[in-house]
Formats: sequence, structure tokens, C-alpha cells
Amino acid sequence: MKKCLIFIMVFCLCLAFCACGSDEKTPSALQPSDIQCEATDEGPVFSVIYDIDNTDTEQWSGYDSKESEVQTAIDGIKACMDKEEWSDDAVVFGYAKEPLLKNMMYSYGMDGDYTGIAMYQIGIYNDTYTLQGELD
Repeated sequence: MKKCLIFIMVFCLCLAFCACGSDEKTPSALQPSDIQCEATDEGPVFSVIYDIDNTDTEQWSGYDSKESEVQTAIDGIKACMDKEEWSDDAVVFGYAKEPLLKNMMYSYGMDGDYTGIAMYQIGIYNDTYTLQGELD
């Protein structure tokens, strides 16, 4: 009986260690509902559309301090980079799709700035996330 109890305690301890997992978590990111591309004289312009309401700060804060917004923007830009229309002078805009209105969530490459992602809330500029090689 004593051996059985020791075995159960060791087994529970092992399960507890396995349940801890890794410290590295990928922040949850929103998935685009559509990606559109428009060819312009300056280069391609991508519109990444998300089926959310960006006035709801639970879904989109617009600040780079919230990892899910940064990951959403990075994933959206990478999805555009995978398109055959992509070129190094492309511009990417992320939009929240709402009835009769698209609100900007983020932009990349606007005004020739490819060092960061501009973050917006309700279409109003809030902050910039400086890229650190995430798109390489």
C-alpha cells in the first residue's frame, strides 16, 4: 500500500511538471477575412481586412503594448508578402470591416517607412511598433 501511494504521488508530481509547459507563448492574433491588392504607380497597395469592430478595445487597442495587435499586424504583412503581387515598395494597410465603414488598424510602408508599423485606434494614429527583424 505504501509503495502504491508513493507511486501515485510521483506520478502526480510528474503530471504537474508536464502541465507547466513553456514560457514562450505566441500571442493570439486576429486572422484577416480578405486581402485585396491595388496596383499603383508607386507600387502595390494591400488592404488587409479583418471582420472586427476596432472601436471595441477588447478586440483592438491600437497600441503596441498589446502583443496581440503587433502579432496581428506582423501576420497580416507576412500574408501580403506571400502574394505574387508583392514588391519591396509595397504598402500594407490593415482595416476593421464595419457596415459602411473601414477603420484603419495599422499601416506598413506608408511614406516610405519600412522600419515600423503604425498602430491606429478608430483610424487615429496612436503609436509605432519598431520592427526588430520580424519580417525577415
